[in-house]
Amino acid sequence: MKRNIIAVTPEYISPKELSHRLKSMAVLDIVMNPEEEDWLRRVQKFPSEKESYNIQNGSGDEMVIFFEENGVFIRGFDHESDLNQFAADEWDEDFFTATYAGIPQNFLEIYLDEEENGYMTFCMWYDYKAECWKQNITVGDEGGKKYLLGFICADAAAWVEWAQDYYEQEINLEVVKKVYAGSALTKEDICLLNPGRDAQAALQEIRTYGLGEDVTIYYRDNEILIRNLQGSDAQIITDGEIEQGWDAHIDKYLTRLKDQAENRAIALAAEYRGNVAGYINVYPDSKWGAFANQGYPEIVDFGVLEKYRRHGIGGKLMDVAEKAAAEYADVVYLGVGLHSGYGSAQRMYVKRGYIPDGSGVWYKDTVCAPYADCCNDDDLVLYFSKKLR
Repeated sequence: MKRNIIAVTPEYISPKELSHRLKSMAVLDIVMNPEEEDWLRRVQKFPSEKESYNIQNGSGDEMVIFFEENGVFIRGFDHESDLNQFAADEWDEDFFTATYAGIPQNFLEIYLDEEENGYMTFCMWYDYKAECWKQNITVGDEGGKKYLLGFICADAAAWVEWAQDYYEQEINLEVVKKVYAGSALTKEDICLLNPGRDAQAALQEIRTYGLGEDVTIYYRDNEILIRNLQGSDAQIITDGEIEQGWDAHIDKYLTRLKDQAENRAIALAAEYRGNVAGYINVYPDSKWGAFANQGYPEIVDFGVLEKYRRHGIGGKLMDVAEKAAAEYADVVYLGVGLHSGYGSAQRMYVKRGYIPDGSGVWYKDTVCAPYADCCNDDDLVLYFSKKLR
């Protein structure tokens, strides 16, 4: 069958707004449906470092949306469309050739199984360089485009209207508005939206998938996740340190969050199997210590809660911190305490190639004079540096 397929620049929302709507809906689906019932979710974020989503209605219709370095790829499949080649009398490979014409090759290589690209009745992509959406359309048949894009709710009111019909229950609009506003959910919010949901499990899953608050994922494997520090982490870390007998105070972590918000620090947290387990911070242009005001980044306040040690978390935190520091300079430095509580950290830094800077012992951010009295507390440190490249 010969089709007239032409190239167009369709009007659609910006990639930033698209990402926002998808994140909001993915969070809400996690709240409404536990992980063991994830097949009931309409929007799901793929567990990958790159932002990507699957949207489905449970009846065979779906969209996949990938945010790549060079653009955004949307592939939709309406199983009732006349363009569904799996239901056609004869497979039309020309349809795919013409519809995918001009699309960046990396979009088509996302799936290892090339057959996945056959589940398409329409596709469009955003070209970051040209700053516009692009599409090859079949004249007279949109391939379910309007119908499929309609799955994405523009705002809280639209989502509530859909959800009340889908779940057959009243939905708390104010909580949904909070999600669409990009605010972090509390356990109380989750209970208001879905009283039967395990609120802690929902919050952990939201964090694991990099959703909810502004989350940046720096590293992920089957057990360890490294991301930016979140507001809820401050109390969790403080409680964990108090539990292990430390004189911990939340103010330290609130300061890191403030510095992160003001772009003065890269504050990182580690999760182990969904539990907050450690933290580290990078100050790109540190104002204190042996290399102060020289444009060198400093690694500050690094720790792993005792119950999560010996799982490789500290090493991964350091890997990510050094990679972040390398974006700013070829040298990174840090100060390490001298009492026995820092023993494992001292050994780690030496093994990772850090060497003393030669300025001697520092106490309360000042070089300690030879033979001077000092207290072997957390303020007594030796500075080390490492060449990154």
